[in-house]
Amino acid sequence: MEVKGVKNELDNRQAFMMPFKFGEIITSTDDSKLASSKEDATRLSAVGEIMVKVYRKSQERPSASRNRLRMNLAVDKSMLVHEKALKGRAMSHGTVLGAPQPIIASRHFRTSFLDGKDYPIAIFQFKYRSKESLKSLLILERTPEPSPSPPPAPVSNGASGPFDFESLDATQKAKLQEFLGNLMGNGAQSKGERKIKREREETDSKTNKRSKRGKRVEIDLTGDNSD
Repeated sequence: MEVKGVKNELDNRQAFMMPFKFGEIITSTDDSKLASSKEDATRLSAVGEIMVKVYRKSQERPSASRNRLRMNLAVDKSMLVHEKALKGRAMSHGTVLGAPQPIIASRHFRTSFLDGKDYPIAIFQFKYRSKESLKSLLILERTPEPSPSPPPAPVSNGASGPFDFESLDATQKAKLQEFLGNLMGNGAQSKGERKIKREREETDSKTNKRSKRGKRVEIDLTGDNSD
């Protein structure tokens, strides 16, 4: 047996069904709703739970009576209540009735309770909450916070690790080769300049030594014999 909603029938035998749906509970802080906060609390006392009762009943008998209970049912999309009616309970949705849908009128049968209406043989209670409410009650695991992005890797400067030449693009490789070429050229030129300078210093030093060694010293041997 499948129950999809509440069935009703008009005087002209036109039947329709209003399907069961879940509707959002909208809270209000309007003080004008405080007067109905007790009524809201009564309505919310049954919110969050679907109860199914199973009874033993007599064998059904066809009923010639076409008298049906005329129910004044309203279509609800949400439930507006004062926030104090929730009393801190984690509730976000309740059951409402959807728009009426035409159905084929069914035959009427009559039965009676074998054990009485107050004595069901089984009761099934289904509690429902929204996903966010279940997380707030720690029934479902909370969504973990996104981990912070790792800091960018430091650029290798040649002294902190091996340098990967193949990771460069063609333009970077060309610039690097040009830089190394200029660096090597300046190094060779500087080395040559240092060699020439050193040779010049050695030549000047030898020349000075030869000059000192070849310097003529005049000695007067004639002397003055008058004394």
